Amino acid sequence: MGSYTFTVTTTDENVCENKGAEFVFTVNVICEVCDICVEFENRTPTTYPLPLETKAAKCIFAGFNEEVVVGDVNVLFQAGEYIELGPFFESGSNFEATIDQSTCLSNCDDCCEDFTGFTIDLPLTDLIVTSSSGFIWEAFDTDNPYCAYNARAYKLMIEGENSGDLVYEKYEENQGCCGFFSKASNNPISHSTIFWDGYGNRDEWDGVFYNDGDDGAFKVNLILYGCGGSEELYQTWVSVITGGNKSISGVKSSTLNSENHLERNQEITIFPNPTYDFIRIDRLNNKDYEFEILNSLGQNMEGNYTIEENMINIKHFSPGYYHIKIKTFNQIITKEFIVL
Repeated sequence: MGSYTFTVTTTDENVCENKGAEFVFTVNVICEVCDICVEFENRTPTTYPLPLETKAAKCIFAGFNEEVVVGDVNVLFQAGEYIELGPFFESGSNFEATIDQSTCLSNCDDCCEDFTGFTIDLPLTDLIVTSSSGFIWEAFDTDNPYCAYNARAYKLMIEGENSGDLVYEKYEENQGCCGFFSKASNNPISHSTIFWDGYGNRDEWDGVFYNDGDDGAFKVNLILYGCGGSEELYQTWVSVITGGNKSISGVKSSTLNSENHLERNQEITIFPNPTYDFIRIDRLNNKDYEFEILNSLGQNMEGNYTIEENMINIKHFSPGYYHIKIKTFNQIITKEFIVL
């Protein structure tokens, strides 16, 4: 924790004259396990109760889109700058909201105090895919879906059966003590935080994952990282049986025949990020595409934004983490952005 300053110096040596500027940035590290802002929606004592204490370095939001009911228990909201309660928020007699600028500076919760090991459903699911419509492999924690895996980071790697080539790799660190979510009966999100889209392109993964009409198997390697340097490797397999269906091979041989086009679309960027009121999709070379935006709970945000060309107005979004999934004729690309 502390304050750190760095300087960026720019130069522009053009034919008229040399120009330059100096920019000084200050980064304040408040705490590695304390969220900047926290958002609550759809929380009731009988379904999914609020935590007894919620502390955020900057802000807390609750009850702007869905009901948030405190009930009769003692619940504390403490934030460094502001707390905003929406029209669907119902406080109880024992609810307390306080502003304390020292939150997460001198009073930082340590996730590792209660760490007793990883929580994950075992064995991991083996998939046998017989459809060409694609699939998602994911890791579950049905007993702890809102604080899934008890991990602070994970690494997911997919290997080919024969050559051992790495066809997919992703690393993600936890945001706060409970940054990962799992799909479960009491958390009906579209997919778990740890998942692999086995049909198209996702993030930095390049190319369709199996050959024309051939059956294949892919080895899933999942490493969970926890407190005190603890880590655990979990493995399973995904088997692909095409059953003579050639639609996947058709995608690979025809619509993915332009490697340059594919690489350009993989450079798609979302800016500004973080943002307050809008985002723009940049470097998208396809005229025909569709997209969906999901919040951190996997809920579709359709109806809360408008779009004109590649500019998306999100001024009605609550602060938090969001994912935009962009679907073109040959790709599915997911990008994350933050609303402040």
